Amino acid sequence: MKKLSILAVAVLTALSLTAQNRKLTVDDVISGTFSGSTPGAITPMADGEHYLQAQDNCILKYSFKTGAVTDTILNLRTARGEKLLTLGRFILSPTEDIILLEQYVEKIFRRSYTANYYIYTIRNNKIDPLTTGGPVQVPAFSPDGHNIAFVRNNNI
Repeated sequence: MKKLSILAVAVLTALSLTAQNRKLTVDDVISGTFSGSTPGAITPMADGEHYLQAQDNCILKYSFKTGAVTDTILNLRTARGEKLLTLGRFILSPTEDIILLEQYVEKIFRRSYTANYYIYTIRNNKIDPLTTGGPVQVPAFSPDGHNIAFVRNNNI
């Protein structure tokens, strides 16, 4: 058993050395050839098997297992109600039937900002404004997903 383990390590080491026939240079690192990239923000779903991600003015449902698109949750071109031109960040309700869409972000200081939010009801394929009173901060769904709390002009 020990000889088999040593042989496996030797073979893997030889394969990894022969696969690297190019030297890494400082220019490669500076130019971005070997730079990392991060995926866009993902929102895991309660079933543990799917996640949502915004792409090309759509919110798409992906499978964790295959990485393939399984459904289009929102398409701004076909949604009824308010017409939004672009898709920013979004917040999925705990019941996963409503999505808050963030639009027109205005920075206040460092990480704080205000924005206009819109409610997208998946079942009706309709977008409505969260409020008509102007931009708000830090909206949050209630645990049952039926209410949304937010801050406006430093008032909850």
